[in-house]
Amino acid sequence: MLQPANMADLSPRSNFHPSNRPGPQRSFPGQNRFMGAPANYRGGPHRVSKPENRLPEGSESWVAPWVQVKYFSIHPCIYASMVGAASPDAQPGQIVSVYDRDGQRFGRALFNPRARVPLRVFYHGQELADESRLDTLLEQAVGLRQDTLQLPKASDAFRVLHSDGDGLSGLIIDKLADVLAVEVHSLGMYQRLPRWIPQLHERLGTSKVRVDVDPDVARFEGIRQNLFQDPPRMTRIQEHGVRYEIQFEDGHKTGFFCDQRDNRQRLATWTRNRRVLDLCCYTGGFSLAAKILGEAAEVTGVDLDEKAIAQARRNANINQARIDWIHVDAFSYARQMQ
Repeated sequence: MLQPANMADLSPRSNFHPSNRPGPQRSFPGQNRFMGAPANYRGGPHRVSKPENRLPEGSESWVAPWVQVKYFSIHPCIYASMVGAASPDAQPGQIVSVYDRDGQRFGRALFNPRARVPLRVFYHGQELADESRLDTLLEQAVGLRQDTLQLPKASDAFRVLHSDGDGLSGLIIDKLADVLAVEVHSLGMYQRLPRWIPQLHERLGTSKVRVDVDPDVARFEGIRQNLFQDPPRMTRIQEHGVRYEIQFEDGHKTGFFCDQRDNRQRLATWTRNRRVLDLCCYTGGFSLAAKILGEAAEVTGVDLDEKAIAQARRNANINQARIDWIHVDAFSYARQMQ
């Protein structure tokens, strides 16, 4: 059985660990302590209710802008059903102080009252963490991959930042050769990209950026302006010596599954002189690893996605590898083989 997704593309969530949160652990009826959402939460386009005319007692001494939640949570995502009052000056995308129902400040977050996730907490504690804290989290994420794990030695394609795992909820960034492939799920994160992208280019040696926002996410988050024009349509990367072409407009997620890097290499240790079947092969990552790195005698890749199979063929041609590609439903193909 293959191992879980490559841990090198994640980072410790020490900022959100229970041992780092202030005060005693508290939970209330209906709360899922691990997810930080009510047990009956089903998602959906919620909005924070308008604050009542009467603000919470004692809130005149709170650090503004602020948002009060109905109970304490260590989860970075605080949903609309958990949010109580908000100060009148709290604006979308702004950093706010987070208070529990007892009026105790326990964190700092990015706020968006119209979003499905109105609060994205990036710091738990008593300090008034500001923009510099966000910048530090970004630098820590880059430093982990580039300096500590030294991922560029294995590939020029790797995950630079992994949303909640790096303390910057709602933002995913992959480095794919000279391109930064970005997925955004938060208005607050999107607003800061014009400042962060040039820093990342300088740090990672990239020169192009592609920012993708799901239309539904853009609608609920209120992301209307396209800050990044003329995104690249394709690029080529290498991983353990195997080359891949990435077509961004037709690809899934950010274009390439960087988190399977170690699994592809591990598979290759088992395939020498063997026949290999790669079901749901997508663009041929495991197939090419088995053939080129693992020196498999024969490799067959199967996928229902016609564009994915076409891309897999191009990837095989780039590497001058002979692989049998079959465009068909993988489950029907497996039954036929049986």
